[in-house]
Amino acid sequence: MFQVAEMPLGEIAIRFVVCLAAITLASVLYVTALLWIGRTLKGVAKTTLALLAYLLMAAAICAGFLWVLATAEDTHVRQSWGYLGVVIGTWIAAVTPAFFYIGRFKLAELRAVGFFLPNG
Repeated sequence: MFQVAEMPLGEIAIRFVVCLAAITLASVLYVTALLWIGRTLKGVAKTTLALLAYLLMAAAICAGFLWVLATAEDTHVRQSWGYLGVVIGTWIAAVTPAFFYIGRFKLAELRAVGFFLPNG
């Protein structure tokens, strides 16, 4: 069952703040890299470097989840679905601002250089 007393909530909060900062920085660097790639390169080089930037961003997002998950020993995760739910919720809260930044503030610029174009 969900037992809050066993959860290292202070440690999760610290890791959330660090994860939020790291993923936000990664998203800013990702957008900056895509804008540079889109403005300066064409063809295969553009596609290859954009894929590399995407893979690095995906690695940063996955690393953030794994780092928050490693807050406590595996016994917490195995003993409590609630703990896993808190970790997943923390990760979602840390990643959401990065996607909001890209989608709300940078999408038009990225589309202007050929990325994230709408279908059809």
